[in-house]
Amino acid sequence: YPFRIRAAHLVATFPDVGLNHRRSLFVAAVIHSGVLLAPVVLVWAFARRRASPVVFWGLAATFAWTTASIVAGGGFWDHYLVEAVVPVAIMAGVAAGVRRGWSILLPAVAGAVIVTVALTHWVQGLDDTTSSSGTSIGTAIAAVARPGDTLTNLFGSADATEAAGLSSPYPYLWTLPAQVDDPQLSRLEGLLRGSKAPTWIVDWGRPSFPAPVLQQLRNDVEARYHQVAVICGRTVYLRDGLDRSVPAGRSCRGKDADAGGAVTQTPPAVTTASVAKPAISPMSRP
Repeated sequence: YPFRIRAAHLVATFPDVGLNHRRSLFVAAVIHSGVLLAPVVLVWAFARRRASPVVFWGLAATFAWTTASIVAGGGFWDHYLVEAVVPVAIMAGVAAGVRRGWSILLPAVAGAVIVTVALTHWVQGLDDTTSSSGTSIGTAIAAVARPGDTLTNLFGSADATEAAGLSSPYPYLWTLPAQVDDPQLSRLEGLLRGSKAPTWIVDWGRPSFPAPVLQQLRNDVEARYHQVAVICGRTVYLRDGLDRSVPAGRSCRGKDADAGGAVTQTPPAVTTASVAKPAISPMSRP
């Protein structure tokens, strides 16, 4: 939780890069999901003395803490709502336990609405195509990696590291943790210059740090790495002096299918440090 507080302070200083749009989508998700019916029904059950004070105030405190945690996250991503699943489910269960005459009508109607809305959104989501770039990149690297290889994403999309089955010597695989706990990227720069530098680097081109910091990062990468592939629009680097086969990219789904395509673009062969390197891509170009 201390990290969340530090992150909230940092996020408050950011310019709006889609935050208002995400906030609007977040509010729409809360309303359309019907989850707000659960606390309403719980209040009704308490007012009608169908729920004990201990149960009511315990759930109310839990829900308040959950709401505060979600709002304090600052990013307003839809998946933040997962935190509310447990208290909302218990509220619904308590309300559904009311079985006295007409008192069962409101919980039954609320439950039916929530289930109907949930199933409707689930069916609509079947046609949605999510990005598969992280999985495609990780799978391609896994096919050519050797025991002991490591992989670091710069920055975000940690699913590439997971799909590759490799560890990362740099702990901050998402942008926000790096911004909060390594704001000048001094820890990353020390890693890239040291003996435990990652074997592979994937550049996600996200301008999330000040220009001087990013320039130094580009210098560090250029000093010890060379480009070996572009998969789903993302550049893959291999540390100089190492010899690996070229990662062969598979098809990409979603928006990343148009950001470099399904075809892996590579030099004729994986090079070593003795061969001239291609120009470093605009890693998080400011």
